[in-house]
Amino acid sequence: MQNRGRKWYWLTLVAVVAVSVAYALHNDVYGRYLKQERAQREIATRRATVQAKEIERNRAQKRVEGLVKSSLEIETAIRERKRFVREGEVVYHLEEMPVDNIGQNE
Repeated sequence: MQNRGRKWYWLTLVAVVAVSVAYALHNDVYGRYLKQERAQREIATRRATVQAKEIERNRAQKRVEGLVKSSLEIETAIRERKRFVREGEVVYHLEEMPVDNIGQNE
């Protein structure tokens, strides 16, 4: 009797495994898994790109705020954009003294 129960157990186990393998092959379960893995890697890459763009945007925003507050920053930005500044060059901003202060500093 116990031998007959073991046969049914093994037959059932083999049938379940066979049906599971047939299902996996028919529905391309492994292919779907690989697509999911690729999608997860792509999402991680895009998130890193978004973070880099946010950092770049924040830097640009700070620079714009500096341009609003300082005429020297505006001049520096224009000179850099128009390529009026050489690499390593330092730009000095000189202002003329008012006429009524001439001779008082001596």
